[in-house]
Amino acid sequence: MLLASNFERGTGAWQPVNLADAVTATRTTDGTALSGTAFLRVTTTASGGSVAHDLDVSRPIPGTNDFTVDSELAVSAWVRAAPGGPSVSGTLAVWQLGVDTADPANHPATTFTVTSTWTQIPNSLSLTTGSFAIRVEFYLDTVGVGLDIDCVLVN
Repeated sequence: MLLASNFERGTGAWQPVNLADAVTATRTTDGTALSGTAFLRVTTTASGGSVAHDLDVSRPIPGTNDFTVDSELAVSAWVRAAPGGPSVSGTLAVWQLGVDTADPANHPATTFTVTSTWTQIPNSLSLTTGSFAIRVEFYLDTVGVGLDIDCVLVN
């Protein structure tokens, strides 16, 4: 469901969001991707910098003009610290956009610390009534070390 989930055709709609001026996101093809040939390498000069992808998770109901959405969304991504560097700490958050951001249920977060071994990070979101738009966002706590992201899936 997520465009540019494995970065083979570019970075798609992935872009720096939080502390955007401190974040660099680069499509990398150095032969070490988990799947295919490319992945996204993200670094930040300020703790809390993030990169995100927004998408609409509604889908048409066949034979009608109506749309529906699954109430439970599973999100997973494979991440690692850039090879040759120290571990990276961060958070994978899934936001339901256009609803009460003060309610933590509307933006569950999975914290992680990874080494240079590809590691799957899961998260899930129970959609509330309202928007079908979500944001998959990676926040980096570790400054100056690359976080590699590959195979991001939303079901």
